[in-house]
Amino acid sequence: MGTIAPTHARATLVCSLPLALAAAILISAPPAGAAQQVRVAVAGDVCLRNLASGKSPFRYVAALLKGAEMAIINLEGPLTRRSAVTRHKSARDLAAREQFLVKGSPAYARYLPEAGIKVATLGNNHTMDYLAGGCQDTIALLHKLGVATTGAGPNAAGAHRPAVVRAGQGKVAVLSYLAFISEGGLAACTPATPQHPGVAVMRGGGKALSQASREALKHDLAAAKRQADIVIVVFHWGVQKASHPVAYHRALAHTAVALGASAVVGHHPHVLQGIEWYKGVPILYSLGNFVFSPSSGALGETGVFDLIFVEARATRVDFHPARISNSTPQPLSGKAGRRLSQRLLNLGQSLRPVKGTISKAGVLSIPRP
Repeated sequence: MGTIAPTHARATLVCSLPLALAAAILISAPPAGAAQQVRVAVAGDVCLRNLASGKSPFRYVAALLKGAEMAIINLEGPLTRRSAVTRHKSARDLAAREQFLVKGSPAYARYLPEAGIKVATLGNNHTMDYLAGGCQDTIALLHKLGVATTGAGPNAAGAHRPAVVRAGQGKVAVLSYLAFISEGGLAACTPATPQHPGVAVMRGGGKALSQASREALKHDLAAAKRQADIVIVVFHWGVQKASHPVAYHRALAHTAVALGASAVVGHHPHVLQGIEWYKGVPILYSLGNFVFSPSSGALGETGVFDLIFVEARATRVDFHPARISNSTPQPLSGKAGRRLSQRLLNLGQSLRPVKGTISKAGVLSIPRP
């Protein structure tokens, strides 16, 4: 249940090719001293269930995801055939639809690598819905397909271990945590312990990050930075359907930046929230849904976010607007795309004023201030 770090892929490829072709590949590499740019695509909640048979839900956005050196999504729910469910989500809460049990068919797993997705974050409220077995099935299946995971594992150490993957000439590490406000909400999602499987969590009770969680985040970031040039911290947090982050989660994001995060990404509200630059680091508070149902109104507003790094430092965030229909994100262009991009830009102004430009095609670009 570890992570994947395909560090020797390029060397193996070059050595196995004919001499002339290998030389051409090496010649095409950026010259020594040239600024190294890495584009990381991130997208929101992906729930792989009730999909149209034989059709990838990423088919309309795959080009955007593959256009980056790597792509990251949040996988909502295990991919398993198991039927035994967690007892931490009570029958009363399930009946009241205050809690949900989610899983998807293992057959859908192939859609992730086919779309260029390299990392699936599991630090969320559904990974343990079908117990440790469902989580283990998911991790084993994704790793077999070449998709790295983080945020859940056989114990706390495994859940806190970063996913580390090659991106361009360097490496990107991803950390994933569930960061609900209430302790009860965290407990229902099976936090990992030193001896037991579960998800990585950040605790704070909605006031301030606990000292233990702060030390864990500090430790995890330091370990990730020893393995990668860029470290992206992903939080599953926020109030559902709220278009603005709460003060506690803003403070948590700022703490992650202070401890060395290269970028901070969030999801769970199921709607878009604003983008903030804090001390030169981008914070994307909620990416919204991505492959999800229902998706009416604001629940269907989505997109692919590109984090652009130069020499391992974030320089710009691009947003490619999209709309979900039948659990399938479809790019928006023209007036509809510009309208959604403007709305996202406006959401960020209440956090910290930012300057952005929207292209005729509807793509929003927000450079580092």
